Amino acid sequence: NGKSFTETSKTMYENREVEMKYILEPPHQLRMSFDEEKLQELARSIQKDGLIHPITLHEDTEGRLIIMAGHRRFLAAKINNWETISARVKQNMSGLEIVTVSAIENLQRADLDIIEEADLIQKMHYEEKLSIGAISDMINRSKAWVQARLEVMMFQPEVLEALQQKTIKLGVSRLIAGIQDEGFRRWVLDMAINAGATEAMVSTWIKDNFMSLTEEQR
Repeated sequence: NGKSFTETSKTMYENREVEMKYILEPPHQLRMSFDEEKLQELARSIQKDGLIHPITLHEDTEGRLIIMAGHRRFLAAKINNWETISARVKQNMSGLEIVTVSAIENLQRADLDIIEEADLIQKMHYEEKLSIGAISDMINRSKAWVQARLEVMMFQPEVLEALQQKTIKLGVSRLIAGIQDEGFRRWVLDMAINAGATEAMVSTWIKDNFMSLTEEQR
């Protein structure tokens, strides 16, 4: 698979000014929800300063132009009623290259949250059957970074929500997700959010609860 990506990635991008009406939004939407206020802010910014980074499109064998990266920029351009937009276009890519190029380009976005990162990594690992090592090499991240994103997708919904909203950090979320008792897990989660808890604090709460249960069983 790595060889296939290396070979297909040699295909050059073509810079084009593309009519907005011919562009298709990605079939698997990466972002779980778009912040409308931030989208309006982006629309005002590109209307004033222009589009600094072109969007990236894949042109399939039927000539359809599908967004690979830059979906927010595309939506902001729609708000501004632009008729055309600057794009980098690649033709006839394999499924592996589409997923990988999209992942690499999206992972460079400063506004990408950890859930979206995890979604991209999961697609590369489970859908394209790429190993953690292969993904690590392709996106120039450590194996530990890749593994952590795969683990994130197994967290409980409430933990994922807190992580996406950045009310807890990754290390804290991993500790909380490991709590089997739902009632205690939710209590720790609420405490962690309200106290801005560190990993050390959460570890202490979990340890104290374990010690308390052990004493009750004696």
